[in-house]
Amino acid sequence: MPASYPFSGGGAYPTGDLLAAWSQITRRTFLPVIQSLPYTTTPTLAALLADRDLGTGGIAPITQTVQYGPANVGGWIGPAGDMGMPQPLLPVKNAQWTYKWFALPIIIHKMEVLAQEEQAVFDILEVRLTDATNYMMQQFSEYLWYNVPDAPSTPSVPFWPQLFVDPLGLTGFAELVDGPTPSSNTGTPIVSTYGGLPRTDPDLQGNWQSICSDFPTSAVTPTRNTVYQYILNVVRYFGEKPTLGVVPFEVFAAIVSQFIQSEQFVLYPNNQSATHYDTAVDAIRVAGVNIIGDPLAPTYNLGGATSGNLLLINTEYLKMIVHRSVDWALSDFYPLSGSGKLAFQCEVLFMLEMINVRPKMHALFKGLSGVTMV
Repeated sequence: MPASYPFSGGGAYPTGDLLAAWSQITRRTFLPVIQSLPYTTTPTLAALLADRDLGTGGIAPITQTVQYGPANVGGWIGPAGDMGMPQPLLPVKNAQWTYKWFALPIIIHKMEVLAQEEQAVFDILEVRLTDATNYMMQQFSEYLWYNVPDAPSTPSVPFWPQLFVDPLGLTGFAELVDGPTPSSNTGTPIVSTYGGLPRTDPDLQGNWQSICSDFPTSAVTPTRNTVYQYILNVVRYFGEKPTLGVVPFEVFAAIVSQFIQSEQFVLYPNNQSATHYDTAVDAIRVAGVNIIGDPLAPTYNLGGATSGNLLLINTEYLKMIVHRSVDWALSDFYPLSGSGKLAFQCEVLFMLEMINVRPKMHALFKGLSGVTMV
C-alpha cells in the first residue's frame, strides 16, 4: 500500500512511523459495493419507465391520429322514418413525434484488463456498465423536467425556472403539459405547436392544450381540499381522473403535514404491547389519485415563500414510447486498434420519446406553497 494512505491513523490503526511501515505491507479493507454519489433518484421517471410502451416500424415518426369531431350525425325521427342521407365525415388529423436517440460510449483499455487480472477489487468494466445506467437515468430525469425541445428560444418562465432547449433531447413536462390559463384565457403556451399541430387549432376546440392555472401573486396553501378541487377540475372535462400527481418535496411535506396532525395511534393492537409506531407516508391518495414528491420537480420563490407546482397526469395518454429494438441496447465490443489505441469500445443505446396524445387530460396548477428545506 502506498505511503499516501488517505488517513493518518486513529482508532485501532497505528500512527506515525508504524503507520508508514504497515502501509507498505498491508492490504486495505474494502466494502463490497461502490457508493455512487452524483446521481438523484426520481420516482416519476421510474413510474414512466415501468409503464412504457414499445414502438415498432423503424425510426419513422411516432404517429397518433386524433379525432376532433363526430364521424357520424344522427337525429330524432318521426313515424315516417325519414332520417336523411348520411354524410361521409372523417374529422381526423395526425400528430407526429420523432424518436430521441441517446448514446453512451464505454471504453476499456487493454492495460486496464491486464492490471486487474486476478487483482481486481471492483471490475472496471462492471463499474462503467453500472454507471452507464445511473448516468442515463440522471440525464433522462433532468430532460423530463426541464427540456422544451420545440421552443424557439430558451423560455423565461417564473413558475418553471431552469428550462433549456435541446432539440435532440427527450421532451419534458413543460412542453408536454402546456397551455394558456383557462380562467381568463390569457397568456400563451410555452410551445405554440405540439406534435405538428397548433395548440390553438380551432378544429381541436381547445383540446390540444392542457389545463394550466393562472400564476398567483402569492403562494396558495396546498390543503387536501385544494388538491381535491384541482383533481375535479381535470375530471369535469372528460370524466376521467388523473392517475398520478407530482409535486416538489417542499410542497409534498406541506400537504402531508395535514395528515400527520390528525393521525391516531393504536397503542395496543390485538391486546399486545406496542413496540414501535409507523407515522407519515411515502405517498398520499386524494380522490383515488396518488400524489408523490419528486426531488427534481421545480421550485421557486413566490411572495417570499418556497413554492412549486402540482402536475396532474394521466399515464394512459401521457406515455413514454421506447423503440423495441433500441431498449437499453448494448452493442458488441470492437477494437480501436485502427485508431491507434489498445482498447475496446461498446455503446449503450436508447431510443425513446415522451408523447401526450390527449393534452387536456392533464393539468398544471401553479404557486403552491411549501416548507423550507435545508
